[in-house]
Amino acid sequence: SVEPVTEDLVSELLTADILADDLEEWLAESPMLKRSFRRVATIAGLVEQNHNRAKKSLKQVTFSTDLIYDVLRKYEPDHVLLHLARTDAERELLDLERLKDMILAYRNQIRFRALPRPSPLSLPIILDVRTERLPGAGLERLLAEQGMEETAEAMMHEVEIALVD
Repeated sequence: SVEPVTEDLVSELLTADILADDLEEWLAESPMLKRSFRRVATIAGLVEQNHNRAKKSLKQVTFSTDLIYDVLRKYEPDHVLLHLARTDAERELLDLERLKDMILAYRNQIRFRALPRPSPLSLPIILDVRTERLPGAGLERLLAEQGMEETAEAMMHEVEIALVD
């Protein structure tokens, strides 16, 4: 988010509802679901791993299943194979019930503290500032704010200094 993080926002993020809303969007675009669909499509016979006695590479199989996945998502979002892939990903890869229980267990135990400078644990996020895409209002807001790049550079410099100390 381009908004400053507040205690209320953290509390709002750690609800079981997030699993139904934001996780749904993320999962639809994630490689995790595409991997799950690749297994389902292979078992269903949509993709041949051997063609004329020549074995297809994993890259070829992945390309084929990703294409089928994208077409089904666009034109038949209720297709049975998409539902199977989703169920498989939820059960084997995410374990949503366990994640939900963990969020509820830790919800009231998190202590929020605004730090005067970036934490060393924030370094991966700070380094991703330049590569992350922000669609819609987030992008417009970033473009409207002057000096955002300089702020990110200064924060990265502070983290580097903190890591050296």
